[in-house]
Amino acid sequence: MSVLTSFWQRIDFFELFIKQLPRFYRRQDAILHSIVALLFFASLLMGTLNAQFFHFTVMDFPTVFLTAVPGLIVVWCVGVLIHAHYQRWGLFLTSFSQSFLFLVLMCYVICWTITTPFPPIDRYLLHFDDFFQFSTLGLMTWTYQQHWLIHILNFCYDTWFFQLLLTPLALALFNDRVETDRYFIATFVALFIGIAIYYFLPTIAPAGVLQSQYFSPDQHALVTRFYEVHRFLPVSTYDGGFIAFPSFHVINCLLVMYAWRRYAWVFLPLLVVNIFSIFSTMALGYHYLADVLAAFVIAYASVKLADYLLKRFS
Repeated sequence: MSVLTSFWQRIDFFELFIKQLPRFYRRQDAILHSIVALLFFASLLMGTLNAQFFHFTVMDFPTVFLTAVPGLIVVWCVGVLIHAHYQRWGLFLTSFSQSFLFLVLMCYVICWTITTPFPPIDRYLLHFDDFFQFSTLGLMTWTYQQHWLIHILNFCYDTWFFQLLLTPLALALFNDRVETDRYFIATFVALFIGIAIYYFLPTIAPAGVLQSQYFSPDQHALVTRFYEVHRFLPVSTYDGGFIAFPSFHVINCLLVMYAWRRYAWVFLPLLVVNIFSIFSTMALGYHYLADVLAAFVIAYASVKLADYLLKRFS
């Protein structure tokens, strides 16, 4: 115990965090944290508008997430400070903290985004699908008749969360700082674009406007939660997703594949999994065709904007 006490006493925290940390703070970090700040202030603005004018029910934000933020900041600082001597592990620690920061921020932003005062646009999305002769119900009916396919689609659909978290960590272990920077910036940019679209053009997903025995309880939960929020009722369920248009599921699958494009042995298996995953978003009734097409556009725009920011300010 005395050895540990002596060790901590010898550390000059002022020197370490006030003088040394800025030396290793990069412009790439500043770009990412600027986007994080924009998302945070957008959340405050949406919350203020709801408190002052609309008074819709606000979902409970998990307090455990808030308590995790200081720890994530410390982990990030340690990663930045050790990167000069231990590049791989420094990048891993910063990637770890920023991956979980994304989850915390996404949950926080969605809590306020769902208080949108604008009417849902689902009927317009249905008209769009009809224009291209695409039927969500027809595809679902066919899919659920192929029992072997259901298991594959459910498995591939559920890999989304693990891809989202593990991609930057794995890239960090490969010491690929360029792709890690691009991935994080593109992911946070896509989150900002997606929540802005949802706030002004909200949706309640196919389960809210179509009738089918194949819609899952989670899909109905999304619809229930939307109506509870906008009818000033207590939120009874946090199951299921939150946003239909655009499909964040598809956006993140595309960003993950782009991040791995130079690693063929990872990219090719991911390509197969994510083809099924993207198809499953429509075949299982989670999304309209319009949601998926919009996701492709946003993923492309997010990567291009990330490239521009990195070239312009790095």
